[in-house]
Amino acid sequence: PALRGKPVIIGGRNYKYRSIICAASYEAKARGITNAMPSWKALRICPEAIFVPADTAKYVYTSNEIFEILKKFSPQVEKFSIDEFFMEVDGCEGMFGPPHDMGRAIKKRIKEECGLTCTVGVAPTKTTAKLAAKMKKPDGLNVIDREQALVIMKDLPVEKICGIGERLKERLNVIGVRTCGELAV
Repeated sequence: PALRGKPVIIGGRNYKYRSIICAASYEAKARGITNAMPSWKALRICPEAIFVPADTAKYVYTSNEIFEILKKFSPQVEKFSIDEFFMEVDGCEGMFGPPHDMGRAIKKRIKEECGLTCTVGVAPTKTTAKLAAKMKKPDGLNVIDREQALVIMKDLPVEKICGIGERLKERLNVIGVRTCGELAV
């Protein structure tokens, strides 16, 4: 809590000049810090950043706690990474209400049991759910239906899609594909 609102970078080792960035606070990201950046480079960009060594055991424990919470809302939960999950919620409305209500309930439960905020994105596909969440970070809730997803995706740059990095973006650009709408055609 004492570090809230400050540029914080989390690294893999205790020695801050010889590791990579595992995560960064929104304040550090606003200054150009990104995941997987060498810590020496991050400290050059943001010398006042507070470096905190990663606590992998704590992160794994907390990730597993969140996974167990999510399984109480849906039997179909997929762990995408240590801090990202996908859930199939079709058919769960009878117990938890519409997606927006379920999202609020999930956020509340994670806050109560883990002391953490989270962002929930609800959409027809994993890709659009991930985008929905990204649009409302931090600590948000975003529900996008199929029609909204089509509108959002139409002009969205292809590199905003999870899994499309710089090299694939360049290859797609060469063949005239710059947006998700062009990719769909």
